[in-house]
Amino acid sequence: MTNLTPLQVSELVIVESLEHDEVKTGAELAAYVSSLECAQDRGLKVRLIECSYASEFVDLIEALAEEASMRQSHPILHVECHGSADGGLQFANGSELTWDRFGEGLRRLNAATGINLIASVSACHGAHLLSAMPPTLPAPCLMMVGPIRAMNSAELMAGFRLFYRNLFDSGDASYAAATLLRSTHPEIAWDAVHAEQWFDQVVAIYIENECTPKAVKRRTLALFQQGQREGLRLSMAELKRLLVQTHRQDLDGKFFDRFFMLDEYPHNAERFRNARNQLTARIAELRSKNRHAL
Repeated sequence: MTNLTPLQVSELVIVESLEHDEVKTGAELAAYVSSLECAQDRGLKVRLIECSYASEFVDLIEALAEEASMRQSHPILHVECHGSADGGLQFANGSELTWDRFGEGLRRLNAATGINLIASVSACHGAHLLSAMPPTLPAPCLMMVGPIRAMNSAELMAGFRLFYRNLFDSGDASYAAATLLRSTHPEIAWDAVHAEQWFDQVVAIYIENECTPKAVKRRTLALFQQGQREGLRLSMAELKRLLVQTHRQDLDGKFFDRFFMLDEYPHNAERFRNARNQLTARIAELRSKNRHAL
């Protein structure tokens, strides 16, 4: 996807949760970004916050959301801790925060920034935050940056130094993300995803898996059987018609509005107009091939 909505940045908030005998990579990153001339020229503030346990981190996100709402600021939330694909974020005292709960907190912070949050997760498998970004819920951030696999601290530090240097030098988050992804070619190590790209990809996958004639027939039968159990009197033909109508109206309509919080922040409709238009065009192209129930 091209023409991605730009992000505004006013502050880098680095939350560090590491044991006392570990290298304090959050502090090192804060010092590095603060020393960048391009960051200084942009008047970027860098704030380092130490955090010991999961519930403290949840409270911290709430506090950042309140600050962002009151000050109309646009922070990057950068998390320095450990992580796992199944458990989520792991904090200094051994407590964990699942990716789903992390995503719930980020949704409030993203809303407070006007749907303008960059979430950087410097933890092994940090890109699993994408699992908390289903298209049926509001987006937890406008851009996510994190490693796909387990990494050592040197790899993580090198990657995020590259990302932030390019971000503050160019002022273009999409360019900085693309540079990070190219830096590890051919080995895939990082993911850096704009929410518009992610929503477009997820909808495309949904169409391929759930909007074929075979899939619609299967889903219509399941709905009919459920309706019979619940005493509903809709026929298979009526249910199929409703299902196809949902595809036509909601993929770039209700679902799009919810994901980008346009029902809550209608003034953002213009910001995301290009994203909606591109998605609508993709759906129209697929519909024209008559291989999907759209």
